[in-house]
Amino acid sequence: MKLGDISVSYIEIMLKAMAHLGVEVDEILDKYSIDSTSLASPDARVSIPKFMRLGHDCIQASGLPWFGLVMGEVTTVTNLGIAGLLALSAQDLRQACHQIATFELLNKYNSRGQSQFFVSQAFGMDQDKYRALSREYGVEQGQGVLMFYSIKPYNDYNYFVVDSVLSGWCQIIQDLSGCDDGIEKVCFEFPAPVYAAKALATLDHASHGRAGLNMVCGWNQPEFDMFGLTKPDQVYDQGKEWFEILRRTLSGEAAFDFKGDFFDLKGVCGAPGSMQTPH
Repeated sequence: MKLGDISVSYIEIMLKAMAHLGVEVDEILDKYSIDSTSLASPDARVSIPKFMRLGHDCIQASGLPWFGLVMGEVTTVTNLGIAGLLALSAQDLRQACHQIATFELLNKYNSRGQSQFFVSQAFGMDQDKYRALSREYGVEQGQGVLMFYSIKPYNDYNYFVVDSVLSGWCQIIQDLSGCDDGIEKVCFEFPAPVYAAKALATLDHASHGRAGLNMVCGWNQPEFDMFGLTKPDQVYDQGKEWFEILRRTLSGEAAFDFKGDFFDLKGVCGAPGSMQTPH
């Protein structure tokens, strides 16, 4: 099954990031037969797998596992094409987020799903559905939820995609609102501690050191059901191991091994670490 395709405007974001880092890209572009003509075409697209391979090569060339964060930093709303122009003309931040998600299909197509924005019936959402989402994500009535539909399983070829999209959204929201507190919280689907640490580090860099973590051990059965997990008998002992792995990963320390009663991990590396000290 085809995963989908994406506008070459997102390759332009890659190129901006590489230029920002001072890294040459001609060899990478030649490898994938990408030239100035294709980049200049407003309708040109590449497959999602090709985009992922491009990103992986940029990571190798730059030496930065967090290359996606750099992509997010240089992203502007106009990089989103027509969806971005509609967001620029929106009357408020909620409507801007709605335009970004609703018109995403104009510049990328994911065969498994697409981004969505939930806020209220004003944007066509059934109120019962919104209340259910509010409970799931822990938001108050009236707050908006902007959701990115990523492709699993996660690996070295698509971590940067999650980094670039979420940090890019943070950058766009900051640019549109003129402030850096437009995002209250980010919810990730990664239950494993290393995934959670990497996601939290991404958010911390995107929000310039404002990320926080609320950790609760074992009381929310629907959460366990959602991830297909079995609640262990020693939830707090597992929680201590989970948090220790997360703490060390966030510190950005050299690769480490961890062997406990619940986790057995090899070569854990969390670079870049959290911006905050202490964590």
